[in-house]
Amino acid sequence: MLRVAWRALALPGNESRQVIKAAVALTSAKLAIRFFPFAKAVERGSVPLAKAPRNDARIIDEWVRAVRRAAYSVPWRSVCFDQGLALQRLLRRRGVAAVLCYGGSQDGSSLKAHVWVKVGQKVIIGEEEMQGHHLLACYPAPERNPPKRRRPSRRSARSRA
Repeated sequence: MLRVAWRALALPGNESRQVIKAAVALTSAKLAIRFFPFAKAVERGSVPLAKAPRNDARIIDEWVRAVRRAAYSVPWRSVCFDQGLALQRLLRRRGVAAVLCYGGSQDGSSLKAHVWVKVGQKVIIGEEEMQGHHLLACYPAPERNPPKRRRPSRRSARSRA
């Protein structure tokens, strides 16, 4: 982590803070993947959106760059799952509706998995390797039919009185 800090300090003020935050998010993602079941690890990135949702391209680009820089600097091999989980969490905390997509492919007798992150229909990280992978799931899962608000019936209101 010292290497991340030294490299981050060489960057301009805001960028250095972002790279350090991205390194912390990568570390958290790596630990979650290592020690939690898949569903629990994925929950780490699928945090609720910040109160003011937004899709500012500049914010997205800055955080993608920060995660890539941090991934290059951490002392372990940072794979697509680490980076995707970290980026999704960082963006959702800033109001960007980032979705983690999980795909798989078969290469002969072996299975391969890949993770990428989308905002809307645009893939923002992991696009290079996603070719040939079939989408298996997205986190958080899109709501197909959002629940409708139910009004209490008159009978239930009378029975409570």
